[in-house]
Amino acid sequence: MMIFEYFQSEENLSKLLTDCQPIFNEVEMIQELFRADKIISPDEYAKYLNVLTGHFMYLDRLSAVAEAYQEIKEAEFLLEAKNKPLAEGQKAPSDETAKAIAKQKSANYIRLANLLKSYAKITEKAIITIQSQLNRLSDQLKYKTPTQETW
Repeated sequence: MMIFEYFQSEENLSKLLTDCQPIFNEVEMIQELFRADKIISPDEYAKYLNVLTGHFMYLDRLSAVAEAYQEIKEAEFLLEAKNKPLAEGQKAPSDETAKAIAKQKSANYIRLANLLKSYAKITEKAIITIQSQLNRLSDQLKYKTPTQETW
């Protein structure tokens, strides 16, 4: 499914969450490795750097699209909240009431945008940490003095 198709209906939003669940699980698994200080080798760091970079690229793009759709849906629901009563011959709601209705109707888009933004941010932080660790390990190896065993 193309990214934009996920945002065409509430049902597709659920599909997006289902499709992203393996990514969320992997990000959380790597996060737990960090919390437990279990990543120790440059090879492990490099592996996770590649995985997280791919996830970040996808999540960041999804997050941007989700945020755009959130704004679009809120605007649509705001117009609907103001115009529907007028079309039915009733008084238009106050701006605050119309905004509250729009927020409530677009709640799934808001939650999804926030969730994707959160995972993208976590992933980005992990990438930065891994890059720092790889640089530190590289410097340690570069300036390592020979021991008697290596002579």
